[in-house]
Amino acid sequence: MFISANFLGYGAARAIDVETVTNFLLSIGVVNWVAIYVLLAGMLILAMLMIHPLVLIVLLGQVFPGEAIGVHPVSLALCMCLLWGIGTTASPGSGLTLFMTRALGKSPWYVAWKLNALYAAGGVFVGGAYIAVVNQWLL
Repeated sequence: MFISANFLGYGAARAIDVETVTNFLLSIGVVNWVAIYVLLAGMLILAMLMIHPLVLIVLLGQVFPGEAIGVHPVSLALCMCLLWGIGTTASPGSGLTLFMTRALGKSPWYVAWKLNALYAAGGVFVGGAYIAVVNQWLL
């Protein structure tokens, strides 16, 4: 599964032009701390739609123009770590959620979206604030 996720992330990254992504983000004003929150929120939504966080992290590492839009590489790495932790709880297809569905006797969608959604949103808000402060300190 992890090899397939890496392959999918790499294939998607090869299909996306980094220059186009950079110009688009700059044209709509997504820079610095705004870029961190947009990145985290967008990837959380994709994780909730059952795109594995590993695919998103590979895609992020290959395509996201961190330095060009004011996001330090260390801040980008922290976003990846936060996404991995939060994304697995919010994804109905992750092993953690599937284990909890068995223990609770509920559907994966209920556990991921109803029980873990507030935790995931709070994690993105608090973690994003921390990463934004670290990013300002590093730049």
